[in-house]
Amino acid sequence: MKPKDFFFSETTLDHDKSGEELSARLKVAVAVILCEMAHVDDNLDHTEFDFIIRALDHQFHLMDEEAEALREIATELIKDKSKVDEFLDLINEHFSLEQRQKVYELAVEVAKADGIFDKFERFFSSYIHGRLGLSQVSSPEE
Repeated sequence: MKPKDFFFSETTLDHDKSGEELSARLKVAVAVILCEMAHVDDNLDHTEFDFIIRALDHQFHLMDEEAEALREIATELIKDKSKVDEFLDLINEHFSLEQRQKVYELAVEVAKADGIFDKFERFFSSYIHGRLGLSQVSSPEE
């Protein structure tokens, strides 16, 4: 699947599974997962960060400055690795299966944005696939 396909799919992240507008905390949760994927290989590439900004812009209808602020908050939060699981729990609680799949697919696209999908990114991809309860859903890297 091409990166543009993620921006034009029908599944959106601007509301939770009950139809409520997304809270700031849930937006941060998604940003944390995407930022952790960008950092997991210790190869901080600008193409991954550019993809994160575009994804946050599109999914949450933000301006670039707002998306960048969200990315900066998430980058600080991932310094505490326990936060990743906390935010995965929050995503599980408030997103539908299709929305969780969307978060997972966006994270994989972050990893692939630099043209390299290394073992650390594959491991984290597998980890979030399981933690988001997607074991019955195929993963795009397969």
